[in-house]
Amino acid sequence: MILTARVGLADRFAGYREGGADVYLSKPVAPDELVLVLQGLGRRIRHPESARGRTLSLRERTLTGPSPGQRFRLTHREKVLLIELIQARDNAVGSALLCQLFTDEDGGVEINKHALEELVARLRRKFKAVQPERAEPAIKSICGFGHQLCIQVLLR
Repeated sequence: MILTARVGLADRFAGYREGGADVYLSKPVAPDELVLVLQGLGRRIRHPESARGRTLSLRERTLTGPSPGQRFRLTHREKVLLIELIQARDNAVGSALLCQLFTDEDGGVEINKHALEELVARLRRKFKAVQPERAEPAIKSICGFGHQLCIQVLLR
């Protein structure tokens, strides 16, 4: 959608042809019209993540992909890591906090950052197996902070 003060016919054509607009609105626009246009666009746009949803079954510790038959068993640690990423604000969690998640009940040894990276790498491989080719990684590393889940995963 393009919202602009340019009202000329050539500008409108350029907005549709070169700008790729579905809707070209000239200012001033009535707020009710803007709301209706946005609602109409919202109904037409497919949300790729909801169309290719992934589901984590807590009871079975399985990750189900978007296509039938895509089902992978997760280890306990992979499940805990994934739940923490799903529930975190912006789906991002610091490495130090992730390492603390795996502390023994008696306050024993935490996993170190290298072991955490191995765990994240295993989980990435499982996601990659259920993602389309050339898709961005499901979990990305945030330099100096930790990791972020970049796709939608529903808890079941």
